[in-house]
Amino acid sequence: MQTIKIIVAGAYGAGKSTFIQSVCCPERAPSARHRPGGASALDLGRFLLDEDHVVNLYAAPVQQRFAYLCEILIKDAQGLIMLVDGSRPETFCEAREALDRLRGLADVPVVTGVTRRDAPSACRLEAVREELNLREGDLLVECDPRRAESASGLTRKLLTRVPLLRQNAA
Repeated sequence: MQTIKIIVAGAYGAGKSTFIQSVCCPERAPSARHRPGGASALDLGRFLLDEDHVVNLYAAPVQQRFAYLCEILIKDAQGLIMLVDGSRPETFCEAREALDRLRGLADVPVVTGVTRRDAPSACRLEAVREELNLREGDLLVECDPRRAESASGLTRKLLTRVPLLRQNAA
């Protein structure tokens, strides 16, 4: 069985832990916006994709004090999901810098999920794309990490771009 390693990165409060729980344990997915107790340095989730592949999701905070952790996690990763809180534009710079840093360490497919699009202060998707300086062809989608179908859908979009899985499908 092959393991597919996916990094779920984002600033504090972007929804990384909730996202992983929704994908891997949808029956226990939280409905609250913030988890009591604050940030976690590392979350891990795992699910069986098919009889030949298991997917490991690692949550990686992008704050500078965790840069070393991101650098370790991105090694041997097959993909990156960047979560960005669409209602907090003050975090976009941090996300852009982390995305640039991680791309410099690994050439992996990236899908960016914009969370909290239901907030009155949420930015337009085009504004998020510009602020993050996303590459042409990079997927940018709305994502509600509290909803299993939304988080799983974003994960599936990334997995269709993972070279290892594309080779096996051919």
